Amino acid sequence: MRDAVVILGWHGSTERQLRAIARWYEARGHTDVRTVITPTFRTMGVPGAWTKFGRGLARDLGQRATPLVIHAFSNAGFWTMSALLDATTRAPRRVILDSAPGFPEKISMRMTSELATAAMMPGLLTSLGRRPRLFHPLLSPPLAAFFGVWHLLARNQVRFMETAQARVIDRLRGVPLLGIWSDADRLVPAEHVEAFLDRAARSGVPIERLHYPDSAHVRHFVQHRHAYFARIEEFLEPASV
Repeated sequence: MRDAVVILGWHGSTERQLRAIARWYEARGHTDVRTVITPTFRTMGVPGAWTKFGRGLARDLGQRATPLVIHAFSNAGFWTMSALLDATTRAPRRVILDSAPGFPEKISMRMTSELATAAMMPGLLTSLGRRPRLFHPLLSPPLAAFFGVWHLLARNQVRFMETAQARVIDRLRGVPLLGIWSDADRLVPAEHVEAFLDRAARSGVPIERLHYPDSAHVRHFVQHRHAYFARIEEFLEPASV
């Protein structure tokens, strides 16, 4: 029986986008594949919401007897994975981390303003019928100011985000992790991903790496589809039973 798979989407991802990835797993015999889109406005806005969401996801996944693969995208997927791992004693068999984490261990107010605004702007513009992009000359400044104030007030949520790297590494010691990132990612700087992977490797997480020089944020599976999935298949094969 193949491993169960949980796919943790990026902020703004759609069920249709994640189902395209799920179908790849299903075509290779993974019959228990779940896609998860975290309600990031709620988890960021309500104290304790990340933890509560992780507990609910852990309860659901706890009913599955087969080994688990986690395929997480971007910071939203990373923080959801962190909340999930916090809530369960069940260790995954393999982890694929795509375009994350895009933050250091200490997150400044300026970083929150810039990164949160860039992450939210494409979805906001899409809802307004505009072409999605990371920056808008009229909408980005007030949104950045809002997130700066949020950073000062939402200390519990910021602390959860800042400590997520250490908690994930602690839970993944001995669990093979494939990190995927790109130099051209304008939302998640390559240096943050590389620093996390290096730190995890020093702490006992078996790290494998897939680096692209040119693909955009969470677009690696689109722009390099064949190589992307071939590498994941190679990475997962030892975990399949």
